Amino acid sequence: EELELPVLIHIAPQHGDTYGIVDELGLPRIERMLKKHPDMKLIGRIYAIGVPSIVMASIGSIMNVMFNSILNSFADPIGKYSQNAFGAYFKLQSFIFMPVFGLNTGIVPIVAYNYGAQKKKRMLSTAKLGAMYAVAYMLIGLVLFQTLPEALVRIFLTGTDAINIAV
Repeated sequence: EELELPVLIHIAPQHGDTYGIVDELGLPRIERMLKKHPDMKLIGRIYAIGVPSIVMASIGSIMNVMFNSILNSFADPIGKYSQNAFGAYFKLQSFIFMPVFGLNTGIVPIVAYNYGAQKKKRMLSTAKLGAMYAVAYMLIGLVLFQTLPEALVRIFLTGTDAINIAV
């Protein structure tokens, strides 16, 4: 409390060594802890750290909802076909982006550990190699999208009108 450090809570060894907060209805354990340490700003600190991640995780969904509502405003059947085409595109682009996101998730701790160990050369080579693999993978996706759009779209769409809009 005096050091104003974030609090890590582990209250649940009786629940199969589950890490996190396990409490009864009304959260009485957390209430007791907050009464015992009234100056602790637990929730505020958690959100101060987590809000940027929450926003980043939400942007894709918000964009998807907004774009679908725009497409839905077109008269039928074009609106429905456009939504189908966008859905197919979104699924296809996920095949390309998700492995790159996974590569990023794997690279971040390696770069962080080497930064902490002050191994600048190793840190930079990891970042450079990761960027090269990501760019190469994205270029493969670009070539596939440019050369085989109809074949890719047919994985998710069957109607010729929707396929024509998607391609």
